[in-house]
Amino acid sequence: MRGPLLDLICCPGCLGRLRLHPFTAEEDHVMEGALACLGCGAVYLVVGGVPRLLPRSLYWDAAFADRFGTELAAVGAPPGQDHEVVPGADLKRATAAAYGFEWNTWSRFGWEPGGQFDAGPEVFRTKSLLAPNDLAGRVVVDAGCGNGRYSAAAARHAAQVIAIDLSTAVDAAFTNLRDLPGAHVVQGDLTRPPLPRDSVDRIFSIGVLMITGDARRTTEILAGRLRPDGTITAHVYARGFPLWQLDDAVVRSVTTRLPIGAVTRLATGMTRAAKALDRRGWLGYSSLVLRVWPDDAVNFDWYATPRQTYHTYPEVVGWFTDMGYEVVATNERPPPPPGRTARERLSRWVWRDAMVTVKARRPA
Repeated sequence: MRGPLLDLICCPGCLGRLRLHPFTAEEDHVMEGALACLGCGAVYLVVGGVPRLLPRSLYWDAAFADRFGTELAAVGAPPGQDHEVVPGADLKRATAAAYGFEWNTWSRFGWEPGGQFDAGPEVFRTKSLLAPNDLAGRVVVDAGCGNGRYSAAAARHAAQVIAIDLSTAVDAAFTNLRDLPGAHVVQGDLTRPPLPRDSVDRIFSIGVLMITGDARRTTEILAGRLRPDGTITAHVYARGFPLWQLDDAVVRSVTTRLPIGAVTRLATGMTRAAKALDRRGWLGYSSLVLRVWPDDAVNFDWYATPRQTYHTYPEVVGWFTDMGYEVVATNERPPPPPGRTARERLSRWVWRDAMVTVKARRPA
């Protein structure tokens, strides 16, 4: 954690200012320490260079508390865990377990230039609908950063990037981003973001809002942290072909109850099957019934996520319209022109957009 981050974050409970108490440091990073809220008195840990701005029922490091017990007592941290009631805590813990495992296992997924899942500038621009001039000199939030690959893309142009994730994926993100001077990593809950109201210029969330349990509500909460004239981009799963949607629900009703080790083995088997199908030119057709990818991380991501929802363009546009925000860009494809064959029309209906991407602006 670098010092400038202190002016960009706040207590997620009362939105009060935080005071940093450093315990150890490496170069310009505070590696271990505590953050004390000047409003409500809550104390949060800084572990491994990352501020953990979560209630203790969602994050607590007992070994850290034992090691720095004297220091924590001096800043007013109560001993042991609290018993704060967190709405949706079971879903949050399950989601954090899956994604913490995923991004610390595949910590460099998407970082390889030119790879199938490269998160380079063009991919980032397509998914975030943010061009370099949208980012220049701005404070930007990556809401659900995973291993930090999209935060790195934003940090090439932004003044400051705050990468937030609920899970210990932040450990991988910190390792990947620690040498970028404008990049900061925070462990936090998107439904209680540790950001002051009216404080950031750009928010993007790539493939995360639909796993929070309430994509619309989470979007509304995040949008409240924007400054007037700021923008937020929601990139969520699209509602798919009905047969696939049904099969996916049936399969996920089983996989989401499996232990993480079992889902990992299943993901590896799916990767082998997908590569075999791809060699025969059948991989695309298999997605009509069951989605498999030639990559372990993607298969794990899809089938381990405890809950995910699917959306349409009219639905997501409606979220922002109801909030009084102006929709300024989308990735929606135009309808097929008249005169096409029945086969082409059927193909367009079956092969719908895989994602819904909408960018909206807060009124000035």
